[in-house]
Amino acid sequence: MSADRSPTCEPPAPPRAVADWFGAEVRHWRRHRALTVKALARRVNAAPALVGQVEAGACPCPAPLALALDEVLGTGGVLFRAWPLLHAGTAAPGPAPYAPAPRPAPPGPDAVLPDHVLARSDVREALAAHDFGTVFRLARKWGGISYSRIAIACDMNPARVGHLAKGNGRVTTHDKITEIADALRVPGRLVGLQPRPWEAAG
Repeated sequence: MSADRSPTCEPPAPPRAVADWFGAEVRHWRRHRALTVKALARRVNAAPALVGQVEAGACPCPAPLALALDEVLGTGGVLFRAWPLLHAGTAAPGPAPYAPAPRPAPPGPDAVLPDHVLARSDVREALAAHDFGTVFRLARKWGGISYSRIAIACDMNPARVGHLAKGNGRVTTHDKITEIADALRVPGRLVGLQPRPWEAAG
């Protein structure tokens, strides 16, 4: 489902307390699903700046974006049901179907590294060096995790995963390193990051 790609916030702004609460809900669910702002924005077809503004309570969330966030984050419809609070006096485009909105722990990713793979010295050396091509290759060799599964979990082009595994290119951006670590369930300390939100739940 497409959402408004506009990176700007149009007036009128919602009451600050309501906007802050709504933004906190979006941030909670995003972190629960181990997604960066950039990764979430890509999945809901929105500008990262817009998602960031919504989380910060600086911008009223457009209805199409609320629906897309519910779908991608698996909230059970809580964000769209709260949408009218952001737009007092504005009719919502239609009621969201009722569904309970529990806060479960995020499901394990498809490419989670087994403990015996994560414990290997060559895997840990590759992680410390951010040599994810070697990590992908060893994950397939010792964990039976296909490159296609890695690509889906890490939101990457399968060809890109294959090229990295052959030693062609590197992953250098902080956001992508974080996204890969979360997708493979690599503890933050092994890649030079702070402990990840899902580590506390585990």
